[in-house]
Amino acid sequence: MKLDYYKDIYENYYQMIIDDKTSNELSDSVKSVLFSIDNSPLTLGHAHYVIDYRLKKIIYQKGIEELLGYSDFDVDTIASYVHPDDYDRHAFIVKSVVDFFAIHTSSPLEVMFSITARVKKEDGNYINLLRNTTILDVNKDNKMTKSYSLLSDISNIKSNNQVMWNCACNGTNTEELVKFVKEKHKNIFTKREKEILNYLKLGNKSKEISEKLFLSKHTIDTHRRKMLSKSTCSNTVELLSFARNNAII
Repeated sequence: MKLDYYKDIYENYYQMIIDDKTSNELSDSVKSVLFSIDNSPLTLGHAHYVIDYRLKKIIYQKGIEELLGYSDFDVDTIASYVHPDDYDRHAFIVKSVVDFFAIHTSSPLEVMFSITARVKKEDGNYINLLRNTTILDVNKDNKMTKSYSLLSDISNIKSNNQVMWNCACNGTNTEELVKFVKEKHKNIFTKREKEILNYLKLGNKSKEISEKLFLSKHTIDTHRRKMLSKSTCSNTVELLSFARNNAII
């Protein structure tokens, strides 16, 4: 069953900040940023929006209809546009990052989280989209209350369908965040899948692996397909790169 994206991923975070009595009025700094982005021209293939997590809604957006064709773009509909094959992987990464900031403090504009996915346009076609998100505002406990996201159509420069992510923070949080997300990745594959992955790393083919593990070649191939699906990789080279980058092997 697919995750109810914003219910399962964000509900705990919403509940953590919903009782915050800080005024919902926009701070001068947020007003200044919104004024700047609203008065800056958007180039072709770009859009941006601001989410208020206490209100559970998008409080500002520009260029969404031109980029994706949607006039009803809001927090309850965003996830439904992600390609079904990218959905679980995309949700897993976003949840890991949200979990990190639920227990760590940060400051506005000090974090840049980037993630790619195939996103469906209103006309039914999919495009490769890069989302760059930063913390726009925090409460008295330095927990994120608003975020700013810039969407970019990267279909012309990204040919594969792998969901990719990156994060940069001012200070030491970058290493902590990357380590936190990689730790979450340790359970993405089963014990058997990790065994097969290590044999693949050694250059073994499915038939060779099946003989070593006393399993049928069909079973090995099934495990390999499942790993490709979980990681949104297209081939073994991408899969091994994914596993190395996330400290799985």
